[in-house]
Amino acid sequence: MIDTRAEHRNLLLASSDGTRIAAEHWFTGREEVVIVAPGFFQSKRTQTFRRIARFLRRRTDVILMDFRGHGDSGGAYHFSAKETDDLVCVARYAAAHHRRVRVLGFSYGGSIALLAQARERLFEGIACVGSPMRARDIEFEWWRRSSLRSGRRSLERGSGCRIGSIWSSKEAALDAVRRIGQTPLLFIHGSDDRIVYPRHSVRLRDAAAGPAEARIIPGGGHAEDLFRTHPELMSRILNDWLSGAGPGRS
Repeated sequence: MIDTRAEHRNLLLASSDGTRIAAEHWFTGREEVVIVAPGFFQSKRTQTFRRIARFLRRRTDVILMDFRGHGDSGGAYHFSAKETDDLVCVARYAAAHHRRVRVLGFSYGGSIALLAQARERLFEGIACVGSPMRARDIEFEWWRRSSLRSGRRSLERGSGCRIGSIWSSKEAALDAVRRIGQTPLLFIHGSDDRIVYPRHSVRLRDAAAGPAEARIIPGGGHAEDLFRTHPELMSRILNDWLSGAGPGRS
């Protein structure tokens, strides 16, 4: 059951360059919180991310954020070139209120979590769902039937983005993951993801120095779409993650 006593806080935090970063915090005083970091074109306003937050609240306090250029945050999106600072400011807020902070990142949100952890040891665990290892390696095969279906499902109320420069210099998540050390990492990927191929999660797992696991979901699409098409399996995987039952290297 969801804890109906949770205090709901609307947050407006400041990234390092002053960009306002909007988030929502469901706070019960638990020791642990999970930050939910959506990917490109997604925000905390969408029905799917509201559902993900409700699911997590059964087990942990939750912070659901908008990266710059999305939802209620300011600025424009730079495809991981600037967004690491956005997650860092949310993580610092979380650490001031909780003893343990983990992050659940979708698509670019997961890659950004790896970049943030390589720069500052902020998280006790990271789960990445459909996250790219490098920006230049994203496939974007939208013309495939499975990609078109997934794309249509992702066009929920609250989605959208204000786009900044796509040419800004970016560090690859594949390079960052090598520097994370012993942080437990879980990579979840749909086998039919044609926007970010499953090989991205496999390569990220193989590059990790510490405990890392890759779970490939048969027939699954891209990132948060897994919660739409495989909700029971995603719930089981994340319940195991929240209970600390893994990851090992597999």
